Amino acid sequence: MEVVRVIEDTFSYLIMIRRQGTQARMIRWELGKEEWRRIAADTLYLYFPPDKIMLMEH
Repeated sequence: MEVVRVIEDTFSYLIMIRRQGTQARMIRWELGKEEWRRIAADTLYLYFPPDKIMLMEH
């Protein structure tokens, strides 16, 4: 996954990610500030369990 944008919030960071090398829709991932600082990188390797994904439609 590639980190497209990082948005600092009061108590956390909102990390906008998408599959690297694509123009796919982004996934919004919220992490506590300390956790994000510990793992921050331009490229991430993630696994999302299918039962933990919530699809939002507009």
